[in-house]
Amino acid sequence: MRRSEFCFSRGLTPPRLDPPSTRVYPNPMTTELNISGMSCGHCVKAVEKALGDVPGVQGVRVDLEGGKATVQGDAGTQALITAVTEEGYGAAVANQR
Repeated sequence: MRRSEFCFSRGLTPPRLDPPSTRVYPNPMTTELNISGMSCGHCVKAVEKALGDVPGVQGVRVDLEGGKATVQGDAGTQALITAVTEEGYGAAVANQR
């Protein structure tokens, strides 16, 4: 049973989520982090989730092979680094623009 079918069968209305491509953010800051300690897809997902949960983050892309994370939004760099290190990975600012 799909989530929407489950909600409707219970008399609930599922939340409406706009696809990411329709979201418009005015000139978000981009921060690139060097991430150490990642070795698999699970690591990538853990780092993506940790960064995505930081207030002010609007988008996250993690590159396992390059050991980098690109974050868009207005979150502070220290908050981003803290989120990654709390997951057990190393993080340092590579570039910010």
